[in-house]
Amino acid sequence: MIHGLAVGDYTITAHVRLISYSGKLPESSRVELSGQGSSEMFITISPDSQWIEYTSQVHVSTGQVDVGFYLNAKGFTSMQIDDVTFMRSQ
Repeated sequence: MIHGLAVGDYTITAHVRLISYSGKLPESSRVELSGQGSSEMFITISPDSQWIEYTSQVHVSTGQVDVGFYLNAKGFTSMQIDDVTFMRSQ
């Protein structure tokens, strides 16, 4: 949970690599944003052996946001997350 945010628009960016070693697609893989004052937001993460940058805008009206990464897969799947930023939009 990120606290002490001013009301306004923010940009979340994350680099993610999602690899399924079994060849089966995950049932669900996403970035989840909640508690920001509107309904939950989901950013779908696609399986790829390369690093992919995911970016989304979110409006915060509560002074906080909960950011999480979620993966539901049956074995032999790796989600690697790097360089996550959450910054006020200009």
